[in-house]
Amino acid sequence: MTGPAKDKGGRAMPAGMSDADVDRLAKEVVDWYIQRNPIVASYLGIHDYDHLMPSCTYEAEIEEVAQAKEYLRRLGRIDRKGLSPSKWVDHGVLGNAFRLWIFESESIGVWRSMPRASETVGDGLFPLFMRGFAPLPKRLESITGRLERSPTFIKETQGRIRTP
Repeated sequence: MTGPAKDKGGRAMPAGMSDADVDRLAKEVVDWYIQRNPIVASYLGIHDYDHLMPSCTYEAEIEEVAQAKEYLRRLGRIDRKGLSPSKWVDHGVLGNAFRLWIFESESIGVWRSMPRASETVGDGLFPLFMRGFAPLPKRLESITGRLERSPTFIKETQGRIRTP
């Protein structure tokens, strides 16, 4: 029979708490975020969503913040004392990122007054033009997809304006 799990420093880890819990949550967050934000995916070298634009409705922003709050709640259930030093840092970084995300959306709320549609469309096209990850004709297909979706994206951003 084995004793309690130990971290790399030989400290006992609480039952059910491990570095893997932080890794699983972080992977879930990244997977979720890149699906909702295809422009970020392109910058990260994930090209499955290169032809898409993000949803930029008022409701989409509210949903993203609600999801960030849920991730923060789940992160809070992971006891940092049971983590290795590197995962302890990852835990803190994730928590700060979620809190900043929530603060920027709810307290600052620039998205309610400055849609930044043209800037975002440009940001979506830049990596497809400038990075040679695929032959130009293939990249042009993705560029065309983003351009075709841009009018809808721009209309969505207009619907976010609450305090111009």
